[in-house]
Amino acid sequence: MNPGWTARMARNVRIIKPDPRLYEILLQRNRIDAQSAIYIDDNAKNIEAANALQLHGIHFKDPVQLETALVAFGLLDRG
Repeated sequence: MNPGWTARMARNVRIIKPDPRLYEILLQRNRIDAQSAIYIDDNAKNIEAANALQLHGIHFKDPVQLETALVAFGLLDRG
C-alpha cells in the first residue's frame, strides 16, 4: 500500500488518524485481514488505535528500532 495513496484516501473520506474508521476502511478496501497487517507510525495514539483493531502496530522511533521490530516479525533478515 502506497503511503501517499493512503493520505489521499484519508482526505477523500474526511477521516483522520487515529479514528478507527479510517483503519477499517483501509483494511476493507484493500482486502487486508487486520491480524496479518503491520502498521508503522511515529505517533503513539495512532498505534494504540491500530492495535485496538488487532493490527500489529510498531511505534517508529528510529531506523534501528524499526529494523529490529521487522526482524522480529520475520519480514527482514538481519544482515
